Amino acid sequence: MTKRTGLLLYFLISIFCFSQNRFKSLNLGTPFITPYSKEVSKGGTQTWEITQGADGLIHFANNKGLLTFDGLHWKTHLLPNQTIVRSLAFDQEGRLFVGGQDEIGYFYPDSLGKFQFTSIKYFLPKDALHLDDVWDICHTSQGIFFQTNQEIYLMEDRNIRSVFKGDQLSFLKLIDHQLWLQDLQTGLWVWDEDSFQLANYFPLPISQKVNGILKLSDQSRLISTFTEGI
Repeated sequence: MTKRTGLLLYFLISIFCFSQNRFKSLNLGTPFITPYSKEVSKGGTQTWEITQGADGLIHFANNKGLLTFDGLHWKTHLLPNQTIVRSLAFDQEGRLFVGGQDEIGYFYPDSLGKFQFTSIKYFLPKDALHLDDVWDICHTSQGIFFQTNQEIYLMEDRNIRSVFKGDQLSFLKLIDHQLWLQDLQTGLWVWDEDSFQLANYFPLPISQKVNGILKLSDQSRLISTFTEGI
C-alpha cells in the first residue's frame, strides 16, 4: 500500500466514523419520549387514567394516589383513606373528580393553589355508603356519572342517585356526546334522557369485554375489545 493510498483510506474511515457518531447523536427515527421512573414520579406501579387541566397540569390516577406533573415537578395527593385512585374527570367548574376504593370526591385548589380534597361519599344513597372501586367517571351536560363494579350513580348538583344496577359493569365512556355502558351479563347500554336503554341494534357477544367505541356514522360504530380485536 502506497503512502497516498494509506492517507486516502484513513481519510475515508475518519469520515465514516464521524458520520456514524453524528447520526447517532441525532437519534434519527427515535420518538421524543422522556421516561419517568417511579423513583422520579414517586408514584405506584400502575396508572389507570390520565387527564389534563385547563392550566396545563397533567393528572394521573395512580396506585399511590393522584399524581400531578407540571413538566418539571411531580406531586402526590393522597385520598383520606390513602387508597388507589382509579378514575379522573373535570367538571365545568374545574373540579377534578376522582374515584378510588370506597372513596369518591373532588380535588380543587385553595386560595394558595394547593389541592384540597372534598369527599362526596356521604351524598350517596344510604345503601351505597360502602363503595367498591370507582372505575370510571364521565362528565356530561346532565351531570357526572360514576361507575362501580355493579352500579352507576348520577350526580346532579348535590344530589346523587343510582341510575343502573348490574352484575358485572366494565365500561362507561362518553363518545360523541353519547354515554355508553357495558354490563358483561346483559350487553351494551346507551343513556337516553333519564335511563340506560339496551343497545340491541349493536349486537355483540356478551363475553367480549369492550375497551373502546368509535362513531363512524349515525348507524355504525367501531367497537374494540380486549381479547377479540375489533
